[in-house]
Amino acid sequence: MIDSDSILCEQILQTIQTFDPPGIGARNLQESLLIQLQIKGKQDSLSYCIVQKHFDDLIHNRIPTLQKHVNYPIQKLLPLLKEELGSLNFAPAKQFSHETIPYVAPDLFFKHEDDKWSIELYESSLPSFQLSSNYLSLLSDHPHSCLISAARR
Repeated sequence: MIDSDSILCEQILQTIQTFDPPGIGARNLQESLLIQLQIKGKQDSLSYCIVQKHFDDLIHNRIPTLQKHVNYPIQKLLPLLKEELGSLNFAPAKQFSHETIPYVAPDLFFKHEDDKWSIELYESSLPSFQLSSNYLSLLSDHPHSCLISAARR
C-alpha cells in the first residue's frame, strides 16, 4: 500500500523538476539528463534512449558497446552524442552556489611506471623540519639505509 505522503512528495518533486534551470530537482545525473531531454522535446529520440537504457555505457565512455546496443553507425553516433548530450547541463544547480571549493594539495603522489610503484612526497605542501643529529646517529645502525638518506635531506 502506498501512503498518501509518498504520493504527495512525488507530486511536489515532479513540480520542482519543471523549474529552471532544466534538470533541477533530479535524484541523480541520469534523471537530470532525462528531464532536460524531455524539456527539449526529445523523449522519443535516440539520445533519450541512450541515457535511459544505456547510461552506464555512456558515462564510462564505452562507445563501441553503446554502438552495438543501439545498432546505429558510429560515424553518426559520435556527432549525435556531442550535439544532443554535450549541450546538456551536468550540474544544473551549480549556478546557485557562490562558494569556491578550495584546492587540496596531496601530500603524496603514487606513480606506476614499468610495473613498479613509487611514492613521491609533495614537499611544498608540508612544513619543513629537521632531525637532531642524535637521532640520525641512532638510525645509522638501521638496516634500511634509505631512511638515513631521506632524513639527512
